[in-house]
Amino acid sequence: MVSGSRDNTLRCWNLESGEEIKTFRGHGAFVNSVAFSPDGQTIISGSRDATLKWWDLGSGKEKQTLIEHRDHINSVCFSPTARP
Repeated sequence: MVSGSRDNTLRCWNLESGEEIKTFRGHGAFVNSVAFSPDGQTIISGSRDATLKWWDLGSGKEKQTLIEHRDHINSVCFSPTARP
């Protein structure tokens, strides 16, 4: 599971133990929405900083940032056939 937070991070969690697996840092404001890619290897996040970010789940590194929005991003999702 992955969550977004007002501390500008995303966190990946082990649902069985409740332990945090990884923290993703890079947004400049609250993370409003997160989603897994269909293959489970990539996470996308949307933030109040008006950016979308793609993250590699394995490494925790940011893969790409889109900065075309002019205001908060409140929701993100992948289509079932999406390829990041």
